[in-house]
Amino acid sequence: MKKIFVLGGMAAALLISACGGEESKEEKSNTTSGESTGGKKLVAKENVPYEDPNKNLTNIRFDEVVHDFGTVPAVSENKHIFKFTNTGNVPLVVKDAKASCGCTIPKKPEKPIPPGEEGELEVIFKPKPGQEGTTVNKTVTVTANIPGGSTIVKITADVAKAM
Repeated sequence: MKKIFVLGGMAAALLISACGGEESKEEKSNTTSGESTGGKKLVAKENVPYEDPNKNLTNIRFDEVVHDFGTVPAVSENKHIFKFTNTGNVPLVVKDAKASCGCTIPKKPEKPIPPGEEGELEVIFKPKPGQEGTTVNKTVTVTANIPGGSTIVKITADVAKAM
């Protein structure tokens, strides 16, 4: 009986010492030395100037964002120029202009547009077979250094039936 009591006491002592409320030396050194418990050192950067993530962004204002060609012949080439102004403080760079369909062909400006200056986006609409007798609505997505990264202009046309 005495042996059981002694063995039970030793087991209890082992459990208490193993589950003590203190951190291990490694954990203490990690948390007090500025390291996370994951072992990665956290370092504060000093004297790093704030860099505005929008400093290279500008704004674009189109004179119109929708152009209606009206009624166009089924076999025709219809051109419109969307005029716009760079209303920001840095040059406007039109990176891309993509049409929603192959019947619409945009031509973007190749050179940056300085602040306060105007630019042009040429859009050509050529009806395709099957569009006769319908109203066609197409979009051109203009990708540039503007907030949100892109803007959209639209064209619409009533394609006459072929005679």
